[in-house]
Order: sequence, then structure tokens, then C-alpha cells
Amino acid sequence: MRQRGEQSQLTYQDEIATLAKEQLTRNDESRTMLDFLLSLLAGWPAIVTTVILAIIGLVRNNHRLLLGAAILAVPFSWYLSGFPVIRSPVFLTPVLLFCSAWAMRYGREMLAWILGITFFLVVILLFLALSAGVS
Repeated sequence: MRQRGEQSQLTYQDEIATLAKEQLTRNDESRTMLDFLLSLLAGWPAIVTTVILAIIGLVRNNHRLLLGAAILAVPFSWYLSGFPVIRSPVFLTPVLLFCSAWAMRYGREMLAWILGITFFLVVILLFLALSAGVS
């Protein structure tokens, strides 16, 4: 009789261990997914997509593409500024694209190009700063 109770106790402990392992696996999968989403929104794919959208928007005189680029620039600029504690004015870079979209919307193409080029220079400076830190 005693062995039967010990066996049921062991199987109960085995079930708890199995459930704990499944929970850890699930947490690792969700963490991996969150890391992937963070890299898409705040990493180089977002920066490259923003630059491409801004170039196409400027060349085609399309304020909607510039607005899309500005919206896409918000997550990575806040991430690079050290959000939630803002340590640098990098979080203001989407403002350049928003202003460029506004200028393009109201027919001020020269102002839109100047603001867009300023954004491109900020991105190039970011790339040079990161590549200098790697070496």
C-alpha cells in the first residue's frame, strides 16, 4: 500500500516538473518573438526601410510616403535616444521627416528636400558612430 502512494507521489512530481519545463520553453519562445519584433522595429531593418521610403517619397513628391517613413522612424529613434530616460536629441529625428512631409504636402519641395537630407545626414552619422565603436 505504501509503494502505491509513493508511486502516485512520484508521478505527481513528474507532472509538475514536466509542466515547469513546458512553461520555461513557452517563455523562451515568447522572449525570442519579442526580441525579433524589437529588432524589426528598432533595428537596422527599420532604419533601412525608413531611408528607402523617405528617398522614394522625396523623388516622387509624395508626402504620404514621407509620413510613413516618419511614423516608422519613431520606434528606433526613441530606442536609440535611451528611452525611457531621454539622453540625447535623437528622438527628434522623426520630426525632420514629419516637417518634410508637411512641406511636400504644401508644395515646398526645396524645404522638404533640405529637411530630408538633414535626416539622411543624421542616419549616416549614426552609422559612422556605430561602425567606429565596432573596430
